[in-house]
Amino acid sequence: MLNKSFLLLCISILFVLGAGGFGMISNVKESKAESVAPNMVVNGGFEAYKSTSSDGWTERRPDGWKVVNLTGVAKATVDLDAQHDGTAALQLQGGPKPTRSAVSQNVSVRENQFYEASAWVKTDQLVSNDAGATFRLQFYNAANANMNKHITFGSVKGTEDWTLVTHRFQAPAGATKMLFEIFIWNGTGTVWFDGVALRKVTPVADIVLDRRTAALRLGEQLAAGATVLPEQAGNKRLTWISSDPGVAQVQEGMVTGVGIGSARITVQSVDSGVKTEMAVEVSAGGGYLKADDDTHRVKEDQQVNGAMATRDAEGNTLSYAVLDFPRNGASRLDPAGTWTYTPNADFAGTDKFIAVVTNGKGGIASSEISIDIVPENDAPMAEHEQKQTLKNTALKAKISSYDVDGDMMTYSVLLRPSHGTVALGANGDWTYVPETDYLGADRFTLSVQDGNGGNTEAEVSLLVAPPRTEVIAKLKETSAEQQHPRLMATADDFTRIKEGIQSDANMKKWYNNLVAEADAILPQPVSKYELPDGRRLLDTSRRVLSRVRTLAMTYQISGDEKYAERAWKELEAAEGFKDWNPSHFLDTAEMTHAFAIGYDWLYHYWIPERKELLRTAIADKGLKQALGEYRKQSDWSKATHNWNSVCNGGIGMGALAIADENPELEALAGEILEGAIQSLPTMIAEYAPDGAWGEGPGYWEYGTQYAVYFVESLHKTLGTDYGITDMKGFSNAFRFLIQINGPKGTFNFADGGAGKINSPLALWFTHRFGQQDAIWYHQNSYNADRGGLFDLLWYRPDTYASSTDAPSRDAYFRHVENAAMRSAWNQDNAAFAAFKAGDNSVNHGHLDIGTFVYDALGVRWVHDLGADNYNLPDYFQKNRWQYYRTRAEGHNTLVINPGAGADQNLEAKAAIVKFDSNADGAMAIGDLTPAYKQDALSVKRGMMMFDSRRQLLIQDELHLRKPSEVWWFMHTQAQIDVRPDGKSAILSQAGKRVMVQLLGETSASFSVRSAEPLPTSPAPKQGANDRYKKLTIHLSGVETAVLSVRFVPLADESAELVEPRVTPLDQWTLPE
Repeated sequence: MLNKSFLLLCISILFVLGAGGFGMISNVKESKAESVAPNMVVNGGFEAYKSTSSDGWTERRPDGWKVVNLTGVAKATVDLDAQHDGTAALQLQGGPKPTRSAVSQNVSVRENQFYEASAWVKTDQLVSNDAGATFRLQFYNAANANMNKHITFGSVKGTEDWTLVTHRFQAPAGATKMLFEIFIWNGTGTVWFDGVALRKVTPVADIVLDRRTAALRLGEQLAAGATVLPEQAGNKRLTWISSDPGVAQVQEGMVTGVGIGSARITVQSVDSGVKTEMAVEVSAGGGYLKADDDTHRVKEDQQVNGAMATRDAEGNTLSYAVLDFPRNGASRLDPAGTWTYTPNADFAGTDKFIAVVTNGKGGIASSEISIDIVPENDAPMAEHEQKQTLKNTALKAKISSYDVDGDMMTYSVLLRPSHGTVALGANGDWTYVPETDYLGADRFTLSVQDGNGGNTEAEVSLLVAPPRTEVIAKLKETSAEQQHPRLMATADDFTRIKEGIQSDANMKKWYNNLVAEADAILPQPVSKYELPDGRRLLDTSRRVLSRVRTLAMTYQISGDEKYAERAWKELEAAEGFKDWNPSHFLDTAEMTHAFAIGYDWLYHYWIPERKELLRTAIADKGLKQALGEYRKQSDWSKATHNWNSVCNGGIGMGALAIADENPELEALAGEILEGAIQSLPTMIAEYAPDGAWGEGPGYWEYGTQYAVYFVESLHKTLGTDYGITDMKGFSNAFRFLIQINGPKGTFNFADGGAGKINSPLALWFTHRFGQQDAIWYHQNSYNADRGGLFDLLWYRPDTYASSTDAPSRDAYFRHVENAAMRSAWNQDNAAFAAFKAGDNSVNHGHLDIGTFVYDALGVRWVHDLGADNYNLPDYFQKNRWQYYRTRAEGHNTLVINPGAGADQNLEAKAAIVKFDSNADGAMAIGDLTPAYKQDALSVKRGMMMFDSRRQLLIQDELHLRKPSEVWWFMHTQAQIDVRPDGKSAILSQAGKRVMVQLLGETSASFSVRSAEPLPTSPAPKQGANDRYKKLTIHLSGVETAVLSVRFVPLADESAELVEPRVTPLDQWTLPE
């Protein structure tokens, strides 16, 4: 049997047996007492300790344990007065503000082995908006690398006496070591732990009955035999249950027929909950029936149908029901014996289901339907990768590839690098050797074949970076004699701006805006060290940065010392902070950026003592805090998202500002710059191939602006960015922002707000890459009246004056799999629609594959709700998919078979498979199947703007694995009036109206719901969505469905509108 799905089984058990738990319980049959495995935790009772207050401990340190403080400082000690048993317990006492601290121990584990962790917990006034007293398990492989397959369990808060917390889990494949962590998680108050244990367990995996059906006469008894597997299972206790004790009773496996009728006898493991059933038919005289087994064959991810006999040998009508459902698929069986079987996604091998058949005369039998699922060849998978190496240094790595079928893979080079050579090994190992003394970007493409016709390509993007000594030497050469300013601008740039203000109307307007902003800062009190959410200094860092940057530039242009002195007050106050909050490193990076600009742009104003103070702050509170990350590369330095550019940008600018002041700073800054230049390309590679950004438009702006700040500072300081901006996709990045902005806001997928993004980065991309679309955007869509500092920096009058046409009205972006279309540019009433497939696992991502937004008549009719509060408990961790706004149900997409778990596949990557555009309209079709693979054989969504771009069509086609529940959701702030037949609705807002209509012959109908979780969904405390309603379609018990919904703006009700017929998505075309 080949099961291509990877399963990490993690079972958290709190198992209570009672009369109401399973219906009537007739008997509990127990095996011998379960043997208890040794405790693998050393000193789990904390009895052994040393008297010391070192290494974070107070008074006593338990042997075998260590303590770490992540947020705040907890009092950690061995308490001799509050133990559960024995003579001691561990005590963690939070600080006055929420504290996150852990006591931990490493334990050796075996991959795929089951374990049970347990501990006694007691709390006293433990207050937490998070987990409180909790546990976390982290797994490491043989290379001592964190596998990022953490398990958290337990949550005890308030004041509770000793409570036992247990958790059963399976160590993931490849695990050799586990870090067992005991936490006070973002809490104040006190918690004690005792009896911490980790034991191997062998859970019950199966129960095999010696027979599956029984025909009994009244009063007849039958001994049912049950074998528990595996033989070495620790706890073999079983419960026996009758579904109808009036028909059949069970006592220690002895079944007695007491009344005419049918009953099911269920035997269940107390240990694991595994159960199996026997069907019993009781009649006055007994009965006989024989049923045949059957075997069928089907291709992977295809359905198979069949029918069983309708009558027995005596002509009695047969009736069927499922006794055992298949383990690797779904079956549907009707009473007449007609059945359908659908295998699980990607499953190949043998599966079966068992039917119980009765003849109405007391006869009962079972029939096993065995299904052979024949594997279809799947192409191998390979990851596009970004790598760095230093000049004249060979780089060795291995292509990250995987074949779901287990086929042997072979490798070849499709496209060789332009500035070096690559040697490829038979197992996918490769060695890249750059050209002698080459610095810059390079790339090559590899092909992976599986020998069965499947192949895929993987591009390796490279950056050959300079060593630290060369960076410092280049800086000293280009910025000779400690030339300042040099971050994003030089003295020549400021001279150019001063001269431009005198003659250019745009620049004069922007300068007046800058001065007004600076003047508003002058009377404000200086910033204070504030963590309003207990975690982030980020608001303060950004305030300091904005103020210093504005004041410093205003001084550069005006020469008025009051601006420089106010900047000094801001910097002096922030220099006095105890730290710049490196535990949330964005805060440190942005503050370092502020000090770098203040030091550099006001360099010639500062007296030596002030320079020394600023340099020391940049070095100690900024650069030195980043050294550990560059050396171990475990967090933001290897991230592919906005943290990478923000942290590298802020820290890198700090290094550029002070790199040539003295030998000590040269060494420090050199190491920082070597690390930052190698780290940033990991993030820049994510713009490939088209410039789009998976975190959404808001984080596009945040991440892109910091990338620009840093590469522009490299250019000004060193005369080069070492090829970073030559990397694939980056030059087109601004095109994504242009297209994702609609008349009434952005398409704000992921954790983003819907406000339009008016970015002066348009001018930088125009100046650097000659992006004509960006010029048009700044001139026509960007509110230039609000321009200021960066507009002055990046504006070039001759380029700005060049005429350019509007960008294309439609766009498709690969990688993020996003499509946008509109009826016109620069019209507030224009229609705009955008739709995404994409990757659910992207940073800041939501379960939003298939979602869309829609503007028309100057109103946004279909909204994305955006992010919820980042400070909600575990918003970025284990609880993320419990919050409405991150779930599929909180978006304008489909939900299939809703429940308490994630409502789309967390790892799904869905693609737009067709995109087309012409003068009359545009269309995009996405294959959403990966998001619903466990429930669906195929899910596709199409979006079309048609009828001279006056109407919008959203069409879904679903082919499901079994009869299913389907929800279609659309969020709006409009008033919704559903017509009596349920086939259309009128949306009304701001005096405008849009008709939404279901097309075709369908039983579906519209209804209206509040924007809140479904009854089956989790409902933790979270942000309210009171401003929104949902237009909804609800289907039950469907296996196939076509939902075709059109949107018609009712601007001119006398106009003739084309009413489309429902056409299958694979036949969609645009009229010529």
